[in-house]
Amino acid sequence: MVSGPPLWLPQREPPPKSGGEHIVPDGFSRSIRPAAAVADLVEAIWDWDIPDSDAATAFTIKVPPSTAPYFVVQYRTLTHCRWQLGDDSYDHKNYGHVLTQTQSGSFAISPRGPLGVITVRLKPEAASRLARASMHELMNVKIGLRNIFRDRDIALLEERVMESGSSRERIACVERFLFQNLGQDREDPVFSRASSWLRRNPGLRIRKLASLLDLSERQLSRGFRATFGTSPKQYARLARIEKVVAARKNGLGWADVAYACGFVDQAHLIHDFGTIVGGTPAEFFGTTLRWGLRGTEAAPGMADSYNPFIV
Repeated sequence: MVSGPPLWLPQREPPPKSGGEHIVPDGFSRSIRPAAAVADLVEAIWDWDIPDSDAATAFTIKVPPSTAPYFVVQYRTLTHCRWQLGDDSYDHKNYGHVLTQTQSGSFAISPRGPLGVITVRLKPEAASRLARASMHELMNVKIGLRNIFRDRDIALLEERVMESGSSRERIACVERFLFQNLGQDREDPVFSRASSWLRRNPGLRIRKLASLLDLSERQLSRGFRATFGTSPKQYARLARIEKVVAARKNGLGWADVAYACGFVDQAHLIHDFGTIVGGTPAEFFGTTLRWGLRGTEAAPGMADSYNPFIV
């Protein structure tokens, strides 16, 4: 177990209760923009709040691979989770309070009763400040929060989240925990900038990126892999798939998705999607768009803020 600072230290002011108004992107979850105090760490927070068991167990939540880790706190019945990439799969039977990240394959989360899950999408450039480990150590893993933080702090977080009466209160509890447990930045700021640029513009050529950072391509490749556990080129491919998910959930047809996300054609999109996610885009998304997203939350150019979950 990794020790850390206690929850709600008296010398630090708590963050605001929330960062903005509710956004209801798909009818099943609520999202609140992160508070300013945790904005450097957090991209988005969702509360999956379905107290009715029959309603919750009637659907499955698909989570595509991501450049970002997720901080997950459950406050009702623990869900069942299956990771799958092609013919390979693995079951997580008790998917509780975890820090998780996957760069290949996808998760299918199946409620087994009333659903209550706070999901926090962390910025990969800052996640090490919370996890007390470099991002390359977090790639394709699921770590119980009690293996990172003190057991009593997680127990207190769980208690306060379960006692909260609304999404806003639950999210405020989680934001406060994140704020009070932030540590020192462990990553080289040069490669953090590289990550941020690639996530926003995965079409950026590696030679150009290296030049912008005043590095050789070899220095960029070696340093980036040491920091994020993968090459800049593969990271950019994953970031582009994130934009595919965002664009498709915004209602674009596949030809428009391919064009908006910088693919040569649909065949190129299908190939990369199958390699990284497993299966075809049509198989992953199904045939019906059910999300009805609002505003810029699903804009293809903002893969760091969209709702990635497929219901």
